Amino acid sequence: MVSPRKFTIENNGKAITGIFNDEIGVRCTIQDKSCNVKRKNTTIARFLKFRFPIPSSPSTITKMKGVDWYLCLDTGGVLTLKHHSVIDRSDYILAEMKSQSEFCLAPDVKTNLTVSFNNDEPIL
Repeated sequence: MVSPRKFTIENNGKAITGIFNDEIGVRCTIQDKSCNVKRKNTTIARFLKFRFPIPSSPSTITKMKGVDWYLCLDTGGVLTLKHHSVIDRSDYILAEMKSQSEFCLAPDVKTNLTVSFNNDEPIL
């Protein structure tokens, strides 16, 4: 059985968090690597050095009202944080992302992705 992993994305002093069952090995791939991207887009953060095969089984997560951000694999299998307004049918949604404060992607600021090995902390 695959245990859930906590993923945190930080941008401009704000953090957003999500949990999903890591059946594709995201944690193992990311754990020892630096995960910073800088972009101008305010609705998408693509972590280009992290590509994964899109699972053949459909995602158990669907776009829901009230959820602004999702961690997903885009059509190229790139690990991506997307605002709900740019989620595409071909995106494989991994997790709903939540924040205690209003999260947004600030342009020209580094966006950091981290994986927590200890899931004892509460989800925001």
